[in-house]
Amino acid sequence: MPYRIVQGHPKCPTWAVVKEADNKLMGCHKTRGKAQAQLTALNMAEHGKASYTSREAAVRRANEIGCSGAHKMGDRWMPCSSHAAYERVSGDGYKGDIAFGPSGRIILQDLNVALSSNFHELPKNRPMSKFVTGVEEYRPWLVELLKHEYVILVTARSVAYEDMTLQRIKEMTGWQPDDWCFNPWEEDEKTAMRPHRAKARFLKEIIMPRYGNDPSMYFAIESNKFSRSMYKANNIECRDANRDDTQPWKTLLP
Repeated sequence: MPYRIVQGHPKCPTWAVVKEADNKLMGCHKTRGKAQAQLTALNMAEHGKASYTSREAAVRRANEIGCSGAHKMGDRWMPCSSHAAYERVSGDGYKGDIAFGPSGRIILQDLNVALSSNFHELPKNRPMSKFVTGVEEYRPWLVELLKHEYVILVTARSVAYEDMTLQRIKEMTGWQPDDWCFNPWEEDEKTAMRPHRAKARFLKEIIMPRYGNDPSMYFAIESNKFSRSMYKANNIECRDANRDDTQPWKTLLP
């Protein structure tokens, strides 16, 4: 089976369900019974998902459901660039207990400007792939606060840069978010979907179906004023990003 139950996971002091391959935390539970319920659901889903004989067919399905690329499972192909990405967009991820940090919330963390400390340097470091892999830096004081929380990285950045961005964050900070949503949508053939529209879709189509519909569960840190308005319209408490690294926050919630 691709998942198992363990105790003593670094992010879960009680009963954890993890992936066999990389020990990634899939859920943290107060009881073994709840962990077993998630384990059963994950393993059943593993055997029941649609798969394809060709990569091209899996990529076409990925485009239809809101992700990109394909990944191989055994001798067949699955939509989306990774299994985790497929779980997020398909709703196969488990909605259950998670280990909240000091804030008691799930943090919806903006990337461009909010977490990235030098996003303003992108214009002189194009293409985007060059900036992400060799130039981009992140606010260390913010990472220090985030690493104690359950964090979903919610970004307008294209899904085409998902893997390299996550790798860069890990390399530069030693930390990664618990979940993430990169933008697979476009307004037209040349323009990515605007941040507040993409994030509204993430909220309704991915985040709330996976984690729950109660707005009080979430707290957003967001640099885009239209995205902040969107969160507030959905009754989610939101804070403008701190762009001044000389005056770091002491806590995430004001």
